[in-house]
Order: sequence, then C-alpha cells, then structure tokens
Amino acid sequence: MHNREAFDKTNQQHYGGRRGRCKGNFRSHFGEAFAGGFRGAPWGEGLRKRMAGHKSVNISETADHYRLSLYAAGLKKELFSISVSDDVLTIQYQPQAEEASGTFLHEEYQPVAFKRSFQLNGKVLTENITAAYTDGVLHVTLPKNPEAHQPSQEIKVA
Repeated sequence: MHNREAFDKTNQQHYGGRRGRCKGNFRSHFGEAFAGGFRGAPWGEGLRKRMAGHKSVNISETADHYRLSLYAAGLKKELFSISVSDDVLTIQYQPQAEEASGTFLHEEYQPVAFKRSFQLNGKVLTENITAAYTDGVLHVTLPKNPEAHQPSQEIKVA
C-alpha cells in the first residue's frame, strides 16, 4: 500500500459542527491542496518558501550589551553572512545548491536563503560585534555604545 493511502485509511474521523458533521477523512473532503501541505496548489510553493525563509528572533538586553538570538536549526555556520552598513545589521544565509541524494517519501524541510535586518540607531559599538552558532541558534552580541546609551525614563500621564 502506498504511504499516502495508508495515511488516508488510518485518519478517518468525524469533524464539523452538529449540522454539518462529516464522516470520512480530511483529504477527501477538503482536497489535496490543504491536506498535502499545499502540494498541487499554485500558490503553495511560494508560501512554503516564504514561511521557511522567516527566522524567529529574540532580542535581550543586559547592562552592557544587547543579544540577538536567531533560531535557525540545521544550517551550516559557514554559510551565514553578518554585516553592518549605514547603522543596519544584516544577517543573511545562502544555502549551497546540493544534488538530491535520493527521493523523499515525505519532505517538509529544505534549507532556504533568508535575510533579516535590524536598525542599530547608533546604540551599538559595531566594531565589537561578535557571533556564535550553537545548537541551532545564531547568537549575535551587540556591545552597547556608552555615549549613545541613555537609561529609560518614566513619563507620567497627566
């Protein structure tokens, strides 16, 4: 039995509201476009690449530096490019074109190129920026510029 047929037969369920209760499997009622990870949909490939190219970032702050943590598991650290130009930090990733080593029964992950940029607003000593890639997270340490850094202040609402 083909893998997709096995999935369809084992995922029989009831879904929908009281009046519109359907019996059967999701794929037969809503089509290949949605149940198959958007395969076959004309807009599916672009959507998949756009979503894969967005990498989540957390930014934290200590007394002397900012820390940017970009979540990018499964990538090669030597293919990252980090640059600063006109007070904008840019992080890029460009995967190498690799030959397919075989066919997949199911494929959800492909390394794709991405680019993220962050405005520094003069608050960072750009010549002292450091980066490390460990456990699927790119950590970029941005030392604060003591001349530009002013502590936040409380403003009372009248």
